[in-house]
Amino acid sequence: MWSFRLKLVLAAVAVWSCWIAPVWAQSAGDESASYRLTFRGTWTRSVTPGGVHRNAHFSPLIGAAHNDQVGFWEPGGRASPQLEGVAELGRQRNLRTLMERSRHVLAVLEKTPRRGGTASTTIEFETTRQFPLVTLVTMIAPSPDWFVGVSGQSLLDDSGGWVDDLEVDLFPYDAGTEEGTEFSLTNPATVPQGTITSIRGMGKFADAPMARLTFERLDPEEPGEPDPNLPEPRFTGDVTAEPVGDSGVIVFWRGSWADAERGLLGVEARSQTAGWAQVTTTAATDGRIRIDGLRPETPYTFRLRADGRQGLEHSEEASATTGGYSGPCRTGDSFLCLRQRFEVQVHWTDPDVAGNRGRGGAIPVPESDESGLFWFFDPENIELVVKVLDGRGIDGNYWVFFGALSDVEYWLTVRDPVGGLNRTYHNPPKRICGQSDTSAFPGGDGLVAGSATLTDVSGGLDLLGMRVESLGLDRSVGRSHGGGRCEPGPERLCVLDDRFAIELRFIDPNITDPGSNPETIAGVIPYLTTGETAFFWFFDPANIELAAKMLDGRALNGRFWLIYGGLSDVEYTLTVTDTVTGTVKTYRNESGSVCGRIDTDAF
Repeated sequence: MWSFRLKLVLAAVAVWSCWIAPVWAQSAGDESASYRLTFRGTWTRSVTPGGVHRNAHFSPLIGAAHNDQVGFWEPGGRASPQLEGVAELGRQRNLRTLMERSRHVLAVLEKTPRRGGTASTTIEFETTRQFPLVTLVTMIAPSPDWFVGVSGQSLLDDSGGWVDDLEVDLFPYDAGTEEGTEFSLTNPATVPQGTITSIRGMGKFADAPMARLTFERLDPEEPGEPDPNLPEPRFTGDVTAEPVGDSGVIVFWRGSWADAERGLLGVEARSQTAGWAQVTTTAATDGRIRIDGLRPETPYTFRLRADGRQGLEHSEEASATTGGYSGPCRTGDSFLCLRQRFEVQVHWTDPDVAGNRGRGGAIPVPESDESGLFWFFDPENIELVVKVLDGRGIDGNYWVFFGALSDVEYWLTVRDPVGGLNRTYHNPPKRICGQSDTSAFPGGDGLVAGSATLTDVSGGLDLLGMRVESLGLDRSVGRSHGGGRCEPGPERLCVLDDRFAIELRFIDPNITDPGSNPETIAGVIPYLTTGETAFFWFFDPANIELAAKMLDGRALNGRFWLIYGGLSDVEYTLTVTDTVTGTVKTYRNESGSVCGRIDTDAF
């Protein structure tokens, strides 16, 4: 268990059943106390003797630590519109907003249990003597308007001291806002609105608790006690994220995002299986927050949200992949092991086809220890190129470069088992330019025998990423492309049944003599070339610098398409020849540019 305590409380997830987000709090003498709240569902056949619904679950928990000047629900009272949203549909946003805006609330508590009637989850929070009450609700789902929870539960005992342990059984309530006697969501409204009523032992329910809450007081820490498990943030901007343990991530921020005037920040996240959702709230001045209960070995992307002068503002994004495996570099269908040290894996999701997601298929490069490839949809269709370079001779670090001929959303995770670090890079959906990181991993122990250190890095910056599958391209196997006459050679690669010849020349930035021919022929990599994709090198045969892909888009627009991009910002000219029609097209990349191009009207 991680022992560091963050200053403010948590509030957690909105949408994901896989997601948990507590905040750790620090006790400050007897005036405040830190608690671990555990919610545990007990919805079994003994609770609903008629059977447990196949989709039985509890909605995201929503509640607050507050004082006695405010209440959010009580038996016999009328449900507010905010509580109605929770009870009927599990929507906690409006109740959260109501709680956040109340000066009688110290902290909002929010968390999403996993799916199922017996799921459990925990929230850790801090409260004070001025705010000793806890209110919490969650929908019994699916149902018309049934819920469980506590209202104004005090954490002080009869003598005014903090309770050390408290257990509360939760029985079902009807919010009085919707008709219905079955576990279903579509029901008519109750007119006129009724009152909140216990349905314990009535209708579907036996005289048994649906869930149970336990409160456990946490021991205070000594001020200033260092935490050896707290990772050091690696800032490249104002927001960063670092994994901690097997299932946790700490989000750090600084600069304007840590300004006290921003007040309360929302922390939002997305993953391969879920879009952006708020997972917690915290004070801007905290500077960091820990999110636990995540799936091991899974990438997540985070951002901060605040109400700015110009409306809603979002910070830059930061990504991290949770732990779960700390062994040596793995190889296989989903892993590359570059430089005999750095493990690389990819998670992708298709922004155009709901539920279409997976792990990238790994393809080692036989002649290169520093480069590798991934495919997403078809092993013959390369989508991502990755390389790790040894830049210690220049800045003391290992460098990571990557990009793809794909605009799907993906997360690239590079893990260094020697240094015990991992880096996660997120490509948002529809983005077509890759990334470079020349401070990815610090050098030091673990140099593999025989691996070279760069003394000259002329190219190798960013790689374009493009994709056309989302446009509905016909990729039928065995389709004829017209009987090409391309002859491969040391300066030429042939694709699409030898119909298209691809050649490449570049300007070597190290040649400064104006009297010489500045153009250099790029080397071909024939052993990597597939039926659609060609690869070239500029400075080292083991270092992939450019990929070009020809696709048959005639079923869509009657044309052949060209997509290209490279891990280099040097000036180059790409020449493509249709050997059937004799048409020649050239594409020029200006020096300093890192993005390639997609031409759906090429031939």
